[in-house]
Amino acid sequence: MLSVLKSKYLHSAGRFLVLLLILILATTFLDTSVQLFIQSIQSAKIIEENTTTLAIEQIVYEMQEVNGIKTPVPVVLGNEVMDQAKKSSAVISLNETNTLCARGEGLMPVYPSNEANAQGALDQLSTENIAVFHVLYESGLPMAEWGDKDGGLYRLEMKVIEALSIHPDARVPEYIDVRHAYINNLDTIPFEKGKEYVIIGHYLGVNMFRGHSKVGKALYRPNIDDNPIFMLGISEIQSGIQKLNQCETVMAADDPRVENLLNISRQNNEMFLVTGVDQIEGIPLFAMNEAFITKGRAYTREETQSGARVCLVSSSFAEENKLQVGDAVNLQMHRHTIISNTMNGGRFYQMLDLNTVLNPVQEDEFTIIGIYRTKEWGLNKFCFPPSTVFVPNSSLTAQGKSGIDYADALILQNGSNEQFMQDVEDAGIRKGVYTVYDGGYMQFMDSLKTMQKDTALVMLICFLLYLVVDFAALSLMVLHLKKDAETMLKIGASIKYVDKYIAYCVLPVTLLAAICAYAVGCVIHVPLMELIEKWYVLSRPVYSNLVSNAQGMLTANMDALHLPIGTSIAWVLSVLMTCTIMIILHGERRMG
Repeated sequence: MLSVLKSKYLHSAGRFLVLLLILILATTFLDTSVQLFIQSIQSAKIIEENTTTLAIEQIVYEMQEVNGIKTPVPVVLGNEVMDQAKKSSAVISLNETNTLCARGEGLMPVYPSNEANAQGALDQLSTENIAVFHVLYESGLPMAEWGDKDGGLYRLEMKVIEALSIHPDARVPEYIDVRHAYINNLDTIPFEKGKEYVIIGHYLGVNMFRGHSKVGKALYRPNIDDNPIFMLGISEIQSGIQKLNQCETVMAADDPRVENLLNISRQNNEMFLVTGVDQIEGIPLFAMNEAFITKGRAYTREETQSGARVCLVSSSFAEENKLQVGDAVNLQMHRHTIISNTMNGGRFYQMLDLNTVLNPVQEDEFTIIGIYRTKEWGLNKFCFPPSTVFVPNSSLTAQGKSGIDYADALILQNGSNEQFMQDVEDAGIRKGVYTVYDGGYMQFMDSLKTMQKDTALVMLICFLLYLVVDFAALSLMVLHLKKDAETMLKIGASIKYVDKYIAYCVLPVTLLAAICAYAVGCVIHVPLMELIEKWYVLSRPVYSNLVSNAQGMLTANMDALHLPIGTSIAWVLSVLMTCTIMIILHGERRMG
């Protein structure tokens, strides 16, 4: 008798286990299909919110003969091209920016190495290295570089006794070539042989030689046989005193005003650029994927709107100053002139020399939330100094320089690529002048629309399958418990008690099935997303404020936890179907 009861118990337990597995599989399929559909909708929404479509004016070259050599020379298109392009119905606005000069306690801008100079940087993208040297004019006559008796440039060799103020990365030489511009005759040179002086000016750590390659491209290389260049500046001579703007640049070694020169030099050498921009992805190099965030993230639109004191710095600037994501830096903003400097068709931005020590127009503490990397010493108008700090535009309370080339772009409506190009063509702007960068928006949206249709169909199939399988499994459970219920009724149990008994047996099983399906879904969700990313070619997104270590579009915006929406739907349906089956059972009892 005992063995019979044991066999009957095992048989019943085995049945319930099989039914439980069927419920788990059905719930897992429904849960996963719902999650796939939700994921496709969320991805489309996030793409729309985080994509900035830009129209960027390209650098157009034409071959021209320069010194008898065919050389590609950039064509200056002029503002009228931008004015015509702005009339397109696809254009939302210009990419608004605001740039100020800044200093930070203990922070130094990145100074180009000899290797960078050799590639053609010529300090164009670095802040001016305003150095102060204690020198001795030993001997030798000044050599005229160019000009005549009315004006020109001369140079003379000076022995360096001490570098009183210089960028810590700059090389301190034994001798320097002092270059001095004059506008009357050479007799006004403020140096006497055998005397010591303190001089302030622009210091180029390496003398450069310019040549041409066989294809006509300009080349620069260090001329290591010459001394580094020290420019006293192009300005006028008054009463025999050379001046750089309003700052006297040549003094006797014991002049009490030397301390003022040191203050001016230090403040200039510590200056870097702070650019306020609403969207980092709106910077052309970021749009071109030639600049990208390597650590941390970009600031969000919410941070932009609230004027949050957050910033991004370059990897070399962070390395120079030993900065990490999460560090706070105190930035003192200064409003002094930023000029556009053109060389070999390229346009660069430099800060004019400070003549006196200025007080900041804004001082705030900013938290580093991201570190970016880019081609630091490239020579085109989209390159920015590696010491450039990007902040939300609304965080800058002082107005600086707007319309800087390295942030110059038109913001378009997403998906309006063809419309803009047609409008540009109709306006008579030649092909190739503008290129549209949309961060892969069109590709992603096309793939996600296909995915939405497919996942919607799969979800419908899984939903219908779940209804059939779940109803069948629950019906078998209830029928299995029906015999127990009938026995309980015969010995006097109430119908209400019997219903509770069936519910207490069935509903925990449905809940257990839902929990197990949820656990299975958590395990398979990420691998499944990665598989679908490959299937629909949803490559890694370029949007910098999404998860940086994600493989693709779906995994980039996936929530930290597997959303239990599909599981919840399945469990609620199981409860409703259990109630329906029990109502049917009641009907059978009454009819019986």
